[in-house]
Amino acid sequence: MTAVARSARSGALARRIMRALAEAGIPATGPLQAPLIHLEGIECPAVLVEFEGLASPVGISLALDPEVQARFASAMATALAPEVRSPQ
Repeated sequence: MTAVARSARSGALARRIMRALAEAGIPATGPLQAPLIHLEGIECPAVLVEFEGLASPVGISLALDPEVQARFASAMATALAPEVRSPQ
């Protein structure tokens, strides 16, 4: 897969994640495109997801809320499902 193709798939994945988070009522910003050293050289679509505002009291309360955690996990699973393939 070429770098351009990986970038396009990563962008599509990021947009699916943003839609799923919005539908779950999880505050999110982005997607942002930037060269991320952590993702360089990865041979598949890749995104970096950061939970919003862990440095703020509001962000901390969201991150510690079990109901928000469940919605976040469900939204991520929904967004990632099209990328997951069964082992051949």
